[in-house]
Amino acid sequence: MRIMKKVTSSLMLIMSILATSTVFAQKINIGVNGAAALPMGDFGDLTTFGFGGDVSVDYYFNDKFDLGIEAGYRAFPYDNAFLDGEHMSLIPIQLTAAYHTDVADWIDLYGELGGGVFIASSSISGSESETYGGISPRVGAAFELSPEWFLDVNVNYNMVFSEETSNASFTPNFNWIGINVGILYTIMD
Repeated sequence: MRIMKKVTSSLMLIMSILATSTVFAQKINIGVNGAAALPMGDFGDLTTFGFGGDVSVDYYFNDKFDLGIEAGYRAFPYDNAFLDGEHMSLIPIQLTAAYHTDVADWIDLYGELGGGVFIASSSISGSESETYGGISPRVGAAFELSPEWFLDVNVNYNMVFSEETSNASFTPNFNWIGINVGILYTIMD
């Protein structure tokens, strides 16, 4: 619970900084997307294809560089007949930094790196949630639909640093490849 308090406090501080510094921003984008997730490695042995979504706020310092915050949810059903209907959930909360380049007037390509906390929990009765660090490099494209609206598509690899081994238990790294499709809205330009 103390970790959630720290995460919430950090998010509030970052949002306050972004909100009070809009005088200097070239633009701010708010995004919402749906996500498909393919678990990798040991995590892929335990779970099947996942789904979820994210919300984000990006603060552009210029046409090439932005910083943002992103929070999401992923659900991965267990790949086990005895755990039918049960799933593993991950909640990523990340700070992001992106570099953008325009390839046409209506297409913006970008590379982005996210890093932050990933809260893992299971729907199995008696299990507790755990918080881990992780990163999420990604590449994507934003297609201009109008001056304020963009279609956003990206591919990412999420690396959650969770592997622990002891005599009592083994926790796999929660890694997955994600494909996100969503909408960006410019609230200031």
